[in-house]
Amino acid sequence: MKLNQTWKIVIALASLWVIGYPFIFMAFVFAMVGSVAFTQASSSEPPPAFLFFFFILFPVILLSSFLQLGLSGFYLAHIIKNKTASDVLRIIFGIGAFYMPFIAMPFYYFVFIWPDSPPEWALEKNNKASA
Repeated sequence: MKLNQTWKIVIALASLWVIGYPFIFMAFVFAMVGSVAFTQASSSEPPPAFLFFFFILFPVILLSSFLQLGLSGFYLAHIIKNKTASDVLRIIFGIGAFYMPFIAMPFYYFVFIWPDSPPEWALEKNNKASA
């Protein structure tokens, strides 16, 4: 499955978001908890952090989840259709894209999607002549 340069960049950005989003989310949650604790000590009004979380952060979480599902489907379809890769690597990347996508997706991207031709070590070896 060949992709043009624009789609390669879109997939790279989506994959980077899926990888970086948990870290951004956790940093935001820690900052929000700290700000809630700070504002609760200084006033008796309810903090606006919950409203911000529900109306702004919740849709971002939902969209990121759908992006993760879409990317998982794309990577699994690409792995299945990629007949040039060795069967062992396809199995490893398929299982990795399902169980640990934040690790397997970048490796698969930089080995098979980004370059125009994959490296020699990742290609299927035709050993049928020696059998």
